[in-house]
Formats: sequence, structure tokens, C-alpha cells
Amino acid sequence: MRSCGGAFAAGVVSGIFSAFAAVALLSRMWAACDVGINASANALGLLLFTAPLVMVAGGASAALAFWLIVRTGKRWSVAAACAGAACATLIAVWTAVAVEHNPGRDYPAPLCVDNIPPWWPDAIPI
Repeated sequence: MRSCGGAFAAGVVSGIFSAFAAVALLSRMWAACDVGINASANALGLLLFTAPLVMVAGGASAALAFWLIVRTGKRWSVAAACAGAACATLIAVWTAVAVEHNPGRDYPAPLCVDNIPPWWPDAIPI
């Protein structure tokens, strides 16, 4: 039963982190590529739609990953569960950025080639 409390804590922390990271990345990407109406309209959509959705999805996936891995009961299971929760959080953030940045793949970006800002690493596709 000890793993349920750890899974809940991992889910809460990961959910908050994933929501913050997704909103920060998306707002900076949209500002760099001049996407949307203006910064306040973009922020409203991010805070009311994207942040809660990513918080729930990132937190639930991290809690599930933590709980499934820690149930093995091995000595290394807590460290592996933390790594699994971190991976689930990163996947949730990447998915949110990939889906929300350019959903239709047809938004005309006047400042960015293929709607990808120049500072985005080439090794991470979106």
C-alpha cells in the first residue's frame, strides 16, 4: 500500500510540471512564430484548455507508470519508478506540444519555416 501514496505524489508533481512545461513551450513557440491572434488570447486558451488537460494526462500517466513499476518490489524499483514517471511526463509534454503547436499542419507561419521556431532542436520532431 505504500506505493499508492508514492504514485499519487508522483502524479501530482508530474502533472503540475507537465502543465507548466507545455504552456511555457507552446507560448514561446507561438510567440517566436507569430501564431494566433495576440499573446493574451493565446494565453487564455493555454490556461483554460491546454494546461488542465496536460495536467490530468501527465499526472495520470506518471502515477500509473510509478505504480506499475514500484509494484515489482525489487530494491531498485523506486528509482526505476521515478525514472518511469519522468519518462511519462516528458511524453505527455511532447505530445501536447506536437498536437497543440500546429494541429492542422497548415497554419501559415510568416516567421518560421514549417512552423518550427529556429531555437527548437532538430533532434526532437514535432
